[in-house]
Amino acid sequence: NSKKKVLEFERDFNEFAYYSILLVFFIFYLLQMMDMYFFGFKLLENGALVVAKVREKEWYRIITALTLHADFWHIVSNAFFGGLFSYFVLNMLGIGVGWFVLLLSGIVGNGISVMVQNPSFVSIGSSVFSFGALGALCVIRILGKNGFKLNSFFLPFMSSLAFLGLFGTSPNSDIFGHLFGFLGGVFFAIPFVILGKVFDFKNSFIINF
Repeated sequence: NSKKKVLEFERDFNEFAYYSILLVFFIFYLLQMMDMYFFGFKLLENGALVVAKVREKEWYRIITALTLHADFWHIVSNAFFGGLFSYFVLNMLGIGVGWFVLLLSGIVGNGISVMVQNPSFVSIGSSVFSFGALGALCVIRILGKNGFKLNSFFLPFMSSLAFLGLFGTSPNSDIFGHLFGFLGGVFFAIPFVILGKVFDFKNSFIINF
């Protein structure tokens, strides 16, 4: 009975984690729309990733840009893909570790992108975060429960690259942000996937909360 209750709790909490991701996406978008029509804080103007502004020490923009979107369909597409990939990452790494890896990959992805982009480049959206989730998921699939095996490498890796090439390089998209977000997800997920074989991150109350 106790084992059954634990499994039920894990299932319910994983569902909560997934819906919380989608809720976060839409709460930020709602705040953005309310600001645009009522409050006048100019979140879009003051929070977008403007490369020239970031280089002038407005580093907060590499974080705030992840919460802003151009329109409703922009938020829907990012919520769908980002929510889907993030759900599997959080389910496999645990809520706390998973969120840490994903947020870090999005922030670092934007940060490195600023170093190589044109000063006039402007970017908003959580797609960098979404591609970080894809990179982390790729690592999880490759390393797996039994460690690295060559025959388990090619399919996840090539599938991830195909998705990155198909959806991450469209016109007017932040190609460098997507690429570095993906690589950030790969880089930050590796140690936690390896350590997760020793420490039970997924079921750790302290780490998950």
